[in-house]
Amino acid sequence: WKEIKSPKVSIPDGIILKSIVDYVATNYKNSRIVKIKREHHHFEVELDNDVELKFDKKGKFKRIDD
Repeated sequence: WKEIKSPKVSIPDGIILKSIVDYVATNYKNSRIVKIKREHHHFEVELDNDVELKFDKKGKFKRIDD
């Protein structure tokens, strides 16, 4: 897959790298992932509160995307 959008229900955790799921669960407890996009060198994750996060290809948090 290259991109998954799910604005009404959470994207299943099994599709997303565990490190990304754990980061979101720890740092954004009341939010859920509504979009994930796999790029060549990173992942872009959008939460239901419009926060966009970037992770490297191994799932390590890099930054909040503007």
